[in-house]
Amino acid sequence: MQTEIERFAHVIFASNPNQRDFWLGRKALSAESLVERYNGLKPCLHGSDAHQTAKTGAPDGKRFSWLKGSPTFDTLRQACIDPAGRAFIGEEPPPYGNASEVISQIDITNAPWLKTPSLALNPGLIAVVGARGSGKTALADILAAGCDARGNAITGHSFLVRAQDYLQNAEVNITWCNGDTQASPLNQTTDDEFVYPRAR
Repeated sequence: MQTEIERFAHVIFASNPNQRDFWLGRKALSAESLVERYNGLKPCLHGSDAHQTAKTGAPDGKRFSWLKGSPTFDTLRQACIDPAGRAFIGEEPPPYGNASEVISQIDITNAPWLKTPSLALNPGLIAVVGARGSGKTALADILAAGCDARGNAITGHSFLVRAQDYLQNAEVNITWCNGDTQASPLNQTTDDEFVYPRAR
């Protein structure tokens, strides 16, 4: 019976971090298994469950529910679509946005001509400065490629187009603050139309 209810539910009422990790496919079941057994990943939300006035707005363990978006029903719907990126439980909202949306490191492989193949990024504000021709646009293009966000920005002026002869086997590996990694080849100038870009 419980399994059927959980399969039917879009949201799980739980504040335990282990429960949240389970419903995001980070524990006993993978994301694929959750989709198969429970119809998908589920956001965990928590309320105060107040039985007295003093407990109103004061959930146990200061486990407040945070949703990314405006206070509308559509925000709740989006949390069901992207529970890892749009729903969080804690005393404060996650700093610098959700860890799944913040890049911590970029690594470029099979590019022996590159002087700095690995670059750690600050989770806060990043400013890329340098002289003309020092690689600022190249870095932006490589980041876009790593995030499946080439879009319409790839023109004949793009580094990825101009340097194609040097990028045949090169690959960019993006590491996100939540530990996820994503690898993309640098020798293509278009994105898979079915892949949602992780950056804009």
